[in-house]
Amino acid sequence: MLSEAAPAFFNFLNTLEGTNPIAATHVAGDVVRIGEPGLIPGADFRPAQPDEFISLFGTGFGPTQPAVPAGAIPLNVLPASNGQASVVGNASLTIGGIAVAPGDLLYVGVAPCCAGLYQVVAKVPANAPDGNLPVVLTINGLSTPQGPYITVRKP
Repeated sequence: MLSEAAPAFFNFLNTLEGTNPIAATHVAGDVVRIGEPGLIPGADFRPAQPDEFISLFGTGFGPTQPAVPAGAIPLNVLPASNGQASVVGNASLTIGGIAVAPGDLLYVGVAPCCAGLYQVVAKVPANAPDGNLPVVLTINGLSTPQGPYITVRKP
């Protein structure tokens, strides 16, 4: 059966058991990856914090409005919208099993920079505990596979 979407996150590392750190960055300041320091030697990583906005990256999130042609770089074909095109479907996100409030799910759509790359911009829930927290994105009832996570640590 064909589906309009098959959402999945990109990961910094892949393990056989499928428990992997999601390719994610902090929104504020310089681009710093989310994860345990030293996750990848030589790369700058730090955990996310509750109440912080983060970006998560993936693929297969489905059609967008406005539409982006396959293989196109969104910023090149949608300059008036800064390359942003939101997914058409209803999206929800959980972090560590905690639902991200609709008002804290700022963007689910194409990443302006790259063909085929999607981006989620959301706030980590204030009550998120410390640890490697599973993240699940659901678009029109279709969810990302179980296993991918972000590392969260209170300041």
